[in-house]
Amino acid sequence: MAWAAASAGSPPVAALAQSGPDRLPAGFSLELSGRGIRVYLSEESEEEGAGDEAAAEGEAPVERVLRRELVQVIDLSSGARAALHHGPIVGAGRGAGIYGGPNPDIERQYLETVWQAVSAHPDAFCVSNGTFFLDMENGGRVNPTVLSFPLKRDGLVISEGDDGRRFRSARLMLQLWDDHAEIAPLSRPAFYSSSAPDVVTGLSPRASLRSFAQVGRSWVGTADHDGDGLHETLYLYSGMAVTQRHVEEVMRAFGATEMLMLDGGGSTQLICGGEGYIMQSRPLPQTIVTLQAPLPLLPWPIPHLPLFVCCRPFVEQ
Repeated sequence: MAWAAASAGSPPVAALAQSGPDRLPAGFSLELSGRGIRVYLSEESEEEGAGDEAAAEGEAPVERVLRRELVQVIDLSSGARAALHHGPIVGAGRGAGIYGGPNPDIERQYLETVWQAVSAHPDAFCVSNGTFFLDMENGGRVNPTVLSFPLKRDGLVISEGDDGRRFRSARLMLQLWDDHAEIAPLSRPAFYSSSAPDVVTGLSPRASLRSFAQVGRSWVGTADHDGDGLHETLYLYSGMAVTQRHVEEVMRAFGATEMLMLDGGGSTQLICGGEGYIMQSRPLPQTIVTLQAPLPLLPWPIPHLPLFVCCRPFVEQ
């Protein structure tokens, strides 16, 4: 489903409320919690009349969502992580990428399809949209398509992207390691010398992407809360009917100190635990999967517990 856009401006971010271990802007509350991942939700809705005839038959008014925002807070030091996913590579693409390397055609997938594939993993928690790509051309949807900016997954450069002109000075890359993340300016040397196995590219919050329009927006942020120089906290924001300034205020209120913008508008989508929190009809070539920390392995034999033989407890002497 596509969420209706609000007619009023995005609300200001009010004073912080405290909820568990995280700093929260007022209006956000805990929606889901897993091992190393918490998801917070804020939404504004209104009731629309069901009509005189429907009301006479006892039908309830219809609730219309005006604004919906969700923030995933991921503690990378706990073992929770964000994994980069992309659709099948089906062709060589439209020539060389922006640095002269790969620029393949990537098949687009609906977010529900991606979730069905990744949910087989026991730690899969959420899936959301990723980086920018070529959506429409000559009035039609481009599929397979090419990414706009570079992507690296599991140590391999998947694509350099093909957009060599727009926002050249505003490009940032999110670098993901097992236990921390870092956002840094994108350049050919920085991209190819990064030790991070996974890198996805976005844009600086200073880039103007219809900044005053109330549209779908997807952002990433990081923070170093223990002061050790590593950013162990990762934030993934997904919101509908919000302005660019509003998202930045929300991210800073949560504690993010570094931020970048991913693709938004009709691309902003989010599924958590199989539930579609923000769903739109646009298929995507690249997505981000969050996985909760794996369950700890118990030692065997478990100390201080009786052993069992068949159905009767036997205490080892």
